[in-house]
Amino acid sequence: MLDIIISLEATCDLDKETISNRNLQVVNMNYWVGEEEFNTLNDDVVSSMLYEKMAQKKKTKTSQINDYCYEQHFKKLLEQNKPILHLALSFNLSGTGEVAKRVAEELNKTNKNQIYVINTLCGCSGQGILALMVQDFAKSCNSMQELLDYIENLKHKMRHYYTVDTLSFLASGGRIDPKKAFLGNLLNIKPVMHLSKIGVLEGLHKVISRKKSIISLAELVMKTYDENNVKYSYIAHANCMQGAVLLKDKIESLTKLKPVITNLGPIIGSHSGPGTLAVFFAGKDNR
Repeated sequence: MLDIIISLEATCDLDKETISNRNLQVVNMNYWVGEEEFNTLNDDVVSSMLYEKMAQKKKTKTSQINDYCYEQHFKKLLEQNKPILHLALSFNLSGTGEVAKRVAEELNKTNKNQIYVINTLCGCSGQGILALMVQDFAKSCNSMQELLDYIENLKHKMRHYYTVDTLSFLASGGRIDPKKAFLGNLLNIKPVMHLSKIGVLEGLHKVISRKKSIISLAELVMKTYDENNVKYSYIAHANCMQGAVLLKDKIESLTKLKPVITNLGPIIGSHSGPGTLAVFFAGKDNR
């Protein structure tokens, strides 16, 4: 058994009870709704009413974790005298992982216990599931290299499938041309997207109607999930519980998965907006 510390950012979207029970170490992050600042340590999409305010056209933004925050986070963990494994948000979604890597490399020069920063190529509950699976594997692991090899293999199999109810928030975030978003909304077009093999959001196809987009998500899960690895799966929603329940029912009718429904957290949710629906699980093959 490896006695290590597992660290990750608040983008993992794990609930506070799971984080506490599993003794995971999370770097919290700031986000803004209008002129009001919030922090994931105390605030979430419910307490900040993030999605309700976004629907009212309130501007939102997030900030990258800086060197000082990572330095304080890692130094505190190093006091426990154990190796630290930091499972970072996909480097291609944010520069925050590169900051963590830079700080870790500097601290590793003077500390016996090393900090390992991994580009997970994951985000949201995909990042969270990866952390849970890594923690489970570490219990029967004999070396850090064995664990690192396991992570390198597993991270490419983590699946992230998304749809949104409106294209407006993708347009405001610069991910889609505003004119195309306007036309798409008029035609009731719903994109089906995934996190690609390099950890960036990428379109797969488009359908007409919300119901068809949910069915499409469920069918993608059925085609790609690992029947031998069904312990963890999550459905994350941005103030669209009805859609989440429909997706859960459809997935359970088609697969052996029993997804847990959770809120899409404020960091990623600040960019995708209300109506976002996503499912996360381990796939049988690489993305």
